[in-house]
Amino acid sequence: MKELEWYRTLGVASYASPEEIKEAYRRLVKQFHPDSAGTAKNSHRFVQVTEAYKNLTLHNSKSNLLEFPTRQYSRTRSTWKVKTPELDLPALGELLAKGKHAGLRAFAARSLGNSRKKSAYAYLRKGLYDEEELVVKSTLEALSTLGIRQCGGELGSLFSRGNREIKRAVLEAVESIGPTEGFKSIILAGMKDKDPRIRTSSLNLFSRMAK
Repeated sequence: MKELEWYRTLGVASYASPEEIKEAYRRLVKQFHPDSAGTAKNSHRFVQVTEAYKNLTLHNSKSNLLEFPTRQYSRTRSTWKVKTPELDLPALGELLAKGKHAGLRAFAARSLGNSRKKSAYAYLRKGLYDEEELVVKSTLEALSTLGIRQCGGELGSLFSRGNREIKRAVLEAVESIGPTEGFKSIILAGMKDKDPRIRTSSLNLFSRMAK
């Protein structure tokens, strides 16, 4: 089972508590962080550790299939609640900002989006200014996943300086989030673009916004 592989990657037992899993993750991230370890082998190990922790976190929170989840009793409601670990947003934000490899930075952006926490936007903003297109697109996907509406200004700046692929990715993000007034300047600029596909997409978004 994949879950067992995730536990082995983190070096914990399959019945480990969320706190033990989180502690193992933080310890291994410090050990194998590519900015400190500096080798390709350790970079690969870092990705494995982060993937394992992310998968265990999502697996636990979505389906509660972990064999022995930690439970907390609520005396006021007389019920048991499953405690689930949270992704380390600051660590992912640091990786997005300082990771040496574009793949790692893109992974950090996607993971921040998968956190489902809108507070991750504070870290994701840095990804919009990354020099690698892969990272920028991963950041846009994360913003779409989180439904961040207050990013109109930064997306507008990205649209104005971006190439054709980036402009299309920005419009896809606007469509996913919802074409509100905050994105109006992007849509209007897109309607004047030289690329017919960008103009068509922008016109469709303008029609949706007008309804």
